[in-house]
Amino acid sequence: MLEIGSSDGFVLGDASVTLLAPQPDMIFEGRIALSEGSVLAREADSEGPRRSPSANGTPRMGRYREGSRVPAMTWRAPSAQEARALWSARPFRSDRTVGIVRLFNGDMWTDNPAIPALNTGKLNSDGALEPWVLRRVASVCDMSGPLSAVRVVANPPHSVSTTFVGDECLGLHVDDGAGVPIRELPFAYNRISVNVGPGDRFFVFVNLTVADMARLVDIPVVSASFSPGEADAIGQKFLSARPRYPVVRLRVRPGEAYVAPTENLLHDGQTSSSPCKHLTFTGNFHLRGWE
Repeated sequence: MLEIGSSDGFVLGDASVTLLAPQPDMIFEGRIALSEGSVLAREADSEGPRRSPSANGTPRMGRYREGSRVPAMTWRAPSAQEARALWSARPFRSDRTVGIVRLFNGDMWTDNPAIPALNTGKLNSDGALEPWVLRRVASVCDMSGPLSAVRVVANPPHSVSTTFVGDECLGLHVDDGAGVPIRELPFAYNRISVNVGPGDRFFVFVNLTVADMARLVDIPVVSASFSPGEADAIGQKFLSARPRYPVVRLRVRPGEAYVAPTENLLHDGQTSSSPCKHLTFTGNFHLRGWE
């Protein structure tokens, strides 16, 4: 285990969650950034979370859940040592790897008739887009287990957090849709989320698994059964106990996708100065080259 880069002990190396880009040109200056920790969402975004406009264009607001935290909005480039440790130079376990891949570029993206319709709000059903996207996913990933598609989600620009349950915005959180105990999270499904444009979006995450966070804040994991919200509660306690622990921000451009074990790490989404839509699938996705 290597701890550098933060007064709160930034964990790097084999003991942490790392990044993988099977396509070498996907790593560039500005692809990743680090926050100076996390803050209460209401302090970072006093106006409240913004949802996609209603059908008639009326802006919609939500509310942050009590105590939710988001990355501190001061970002910095990683040091050379941090960057080397964050980017995995070898295949790694998919339960503690976040991957970034390009699914579309150039004419493959802009010439698809579904994309302009989607970005102008004229596509009423995901059906025209989903099979086409899945074919591209299959070109870079091995897929197994039952697949589930989440509808296309639209987020307005400058969103500090993009994950809602009803009108409540979660901030940094751990998913528990797989319904598995903490000890079995390394075997839970992961997800692939495709940015279908028009703007850049960001996947933000803490580079530790749920078990890693539990150890660092001395939470014993003894239950052998699933308890809803248990993994997220560990994550929230970690954020409160280690508020200066850096959050990683991964830029995802239109036509790109991230693959991540969202059942096993704290994460959220953010948008840039442009609105953005994304299509997400859950299942067992393994970027070729992963274990």
